[in-house]
Formats: sequence, C-alpha cells, structure tokens
Amino acid sequence: MIIKFAVLTPWIGGRLRELGQAAFGTPPLQTQGGRFLILGSQERIAQALKDPGLAAYVAANSDAYLQVAALTTDDWPYFYQHEPGIPASVIIILSVLIVVCCVFLRETGTPIGSLQWHFFFLGAAFMLLEANIISRMALLFGTTWVVNSIVISGLMLLIVAANLIVHWRPGIAVTFAYVGIFISILVAYIVPPEAFFLGSFWAKMLASTTILCLPVFFAGIVFIVSFACEGFRSDALGSNLLGALLGGMLESISMWTGMKSILMLVALFYALSWIVLLTQASRIEDRQAIPDSGTALV
Repeated sequence: MIIKFAVLTPWIGGRLRELGQAAFGTPPLQTQGGRFLILGSQERIAQALKDPGLAAYVAANSDAYLQVAALTTDDWPYFYQHEPGIPASVIIILSVLIVVCCVFLRETGTPIGSLQWHFFFLGAAFMLLEANIISRMALLFGTTWVVNSIVISGLMLLIVAANLIVHWRPGIAVTFAYVGIFISILVAYIVPPEAFFLGSFWAKMLASTTILCLPVFFAGIVFIVSFACEGFRSDALGSNLLGALLGGMLESISMWTGMKSILMLVALFYALSWIVLLTQASRIEDRQAIPDSGTALV
C-alpha cells in the first residue's frame, strides 16, 4: 500500500505515519519529505531496497521533519484537526450566530420566555441526530453526495412512515414513541461501526440505516402528535426551528468529545422535551380540576 499525500504541515505527516504504523504493525517507509508512505510486506520492501539506486534515493529523501498528533478514530475522525477541541474560528462563528439570533428575536418582539420549549428541545435533538447519522454513515460509505442522498432519503421515508402510523393510529401515545427513541439511541450508541461490515453492499446499507436512523421514526411520531395537538401553530414551528439552530451549533462539540457524545446530547434534549410535555399536561389537568368562579371552594 502506497499513500501519496502533499504534507505541508509536519503534524499531518506525523499523523499519517502513526496511523499507518497502527494499521500495519510496522513503521512505514517514507520518501520525498514524508509525501510517500509505503506499507505492507516487510520482505517485499526489503527485497526492493536491495537495488542500490533505490536504496540511495530512499536514504536521501527519508529525513522528513514530522510532529506527533492525536490519532484519528471512528469516534473522532477529524483528520485536519491537531487534537480534540473546538477551534477558535468555530467559537467565533457560533458567537456571532447567537448574537444575530438574539437581535432578531428582539426586533420581532419575541421574548425568550414565549418559546414553546417542548418543540425547541425537539428541534435541537433532531438536528443533532441527523448530523450524527450522516457523519457515522460517511464512515461506512464515504463522504459523497450519493451517501448523503441515500441517508436523507432514508430519513424522509422514516418520517413518512411515522405520519402513516399516526394517521392509522390517531390515539397513539407519545410515551411509546419516547421509549422507542431512548432504546434505539442506546442501540445506536452501543453497536460499533465494524458491526456493519457485511459482505453485501445493500445488506450493509440496510443494517446501518435501520439501526442508526431508527430514532428518527419514533421522533417523527412525537413531533407529529405534538404539532397536531398544538393546532399546527406557527409559534410551535418557529420554536422548533430555533431549537434546530441550537442543535446545529452544538454539533461542533463532537470535535472535542467525539461523535458518540452527540447521541448523549440527543437523549438529553429528548428527555427535556418529554419533561416539558409532562409538565404541561399536569398543568392542564390541574386547571381542569379547578371549579369555576361560581362554585365555593371548601
């Protein structure tokens, strides 16, 4: 195996070398200032180096200056980041987005307290969930538009399926959907990426889509039932979109803590949305239990 890479940053060259050594068990042969890494059979490499001209060339071009960097993993696949953390540029952009959002909320006369927090948390959780699914599917199939189209199509089909379930069973309880969300998130968290390395491409696609995307189905049921109960009001949808903005910003945390930590955030936001929903239901029951003004309270 030969890796050809234009190494302009010493720590990227060091990361490539260490990754090659971790994968093959032996240090790679490097030439051209670290731009070529040759890995594989040590016997074949040693046999090739018996050629005096090749041996002299390698000796003259294998003294590249390389630095040590944190190795990328399936959970932290950020090749162009030196070590786990949130870059300053990302923090600056997120800060600007927060300021702009607050300014627009003030200009539209929308106080923070008027947000529909149930839908806000649903939006944050769903955006984080979608980003996590696409990132983990990219590990299995590559970062291409074909992969993104397949993943997004799968998500859309699951959302349609959730709509059909609610249409056929209008009285479906959101408790069932929330239990399904947490169980499917736990499964997606536990199952490692290598479990999807199946012989057939379509079997691999079906298995990974089912396990990684299943929380979307249950989340769709929660959103549809909740949105219908709110009468499809615009403030509920607006709160949901603001929550999605927060989820998009929190996605950057994976650059520090890894992608699996995003699933923990997803579970947290769905738990918060459920708590808010139960609290609202309890308040409604309390109001219904209060007699009208013409009745004496004992």
